Parts: sequence; C-alpha cells; structure tokens
Amino acid sequence: MQILETSTHQLGKLKEQIEPLSLFFDSLLAQIDTTVKTDLENFLRPIINGIHEGNTPGEVETVRLGRTAKPVCVAVNFEQFLCN
Repeated sequence: MQILETSTHQLGKLKEQIEPLSLFFDSLLAQIDTTVKTDLENFLRPIINGIHEGNTPGEVETVRLGRTAKPVCVAVNFEQFLCN
C-alpha cells in the first residue's frame, strides 16, 4: 500500500512539472502555426503566382517582390533548382 501512495504522490509532482511545459509548447505551436499561415503564405504567394504565369510549366520568370526584380529559385527536388 505504501508503494501505491508513494507512486501516486510522485505522479502528482510530475504532473505539476509537466503541465507548464505542455502549455508552453502549445502556445509555441500556435504561434508558429499563425506565423506560417500569415507571413509565409503572404511571402510565397507572389512567387507561386509568378511560376504559374510562366510561358511553359518548367519556366520560372522574374517575380517582382518589391521595387526591384529579384531572381527566383525553385526547388525541383532536393538536388536540383530552377533559377531565372
């Protein structure tokens, strides 16, 4: 019976230590999710539109991300990139 009481007490202590960590990582995940959905999508949208508007499916044209045109590279696979 003593083993059960000790184990229950130790599990209670462990729960008290884990709950703040769980809340921290949940909030961190929510922040990352929000950043990816807003900032990253807003950044990638003009690039994707520029790729879709190319003359041929494999062609990548310069996409204007600001006042000056910047070269764009797209990963075809892990070893090959298409750049204009």
